[in-house]
Amino acid sequence: MTKHPSTLTLHKLRYNELPPDQEDALRVHLRECAECSGRLGAQESHRAAFIAAPVPEALRAPPPAPAPWWRRMWWVAPLAAAALALLTILPTTTTTETAESPPPTERIKGAAVALEAWLDTPQGPRLLDDGAVVAEGDTIQLRFDPGPHRYVSLLGEDGAGVVQLFGTLRAEDGEIQRAPFALRLDESPGPQLLYAIYTDQRLSEDALVTLVSERRDVPEGTLRRVRLEKR
Repeated sequence: MTKHPSTLTLHKLRYNELPPDQEDALRVHLRECAECSGRLGAQESHRAAFIAAPVPEALRAPPPAPAPWWRRMWWVAPLAAAALALLTILPTTTTTETAESPPPTERIKGAAVALEAWLDTPQGPRLLDDGAVVAEGDTIQLRFDPGPHRYVSLLGEDGAGVVQLFGTLRAEDGEIQRAPFALRLDESPGPQLLYAIYTDQRLSEDALVTLVSERRDVPEGTLRRVRLEKR
């Protein structure tokens, strides 16, 4: 191994998620590299607000597709019968109402560069709105649409302002991607922020952490953020 492993790779080593040959090479590198050995030691001794963990089986699957329109319209027939009965006993009126459009039921790939946080629940994965309330022990997976960008870097920031880089991934064209890890929340108080930085060039860990911690604009890139409130 000639280059330093990413933070995400070190997380995977801790959770035994690396292929055997890659794990062996990484352990050789750690014996020879004091810097990376120190990084791994810091990860093992410091409880970050976001701890990378294996992805629960429920989060591995795509969100359930919306039911066919005819199943979602089960209430039409009873409602129409009730309305017909009312018409037989009530006087006819000539009021005009404007129906509201129903909320969208599915996401469209390529509609916008996006970042989503999905919560693992006993009923299956649930999409979290910005500002959603979460709790210690909750398990979350990030899903993202990189749009035209080539790389996505995923980061977290705890209530104390400590920024952690989870890793940088190569964007897959035409796919809504899922992070190859889940995030398990610890007892750290305050808001928990999740970031995706989309770029065409791979940025260093220091550059990415600086962009988030100093609230800088991303040069020739896009930043998306999800804020979660810890109860």
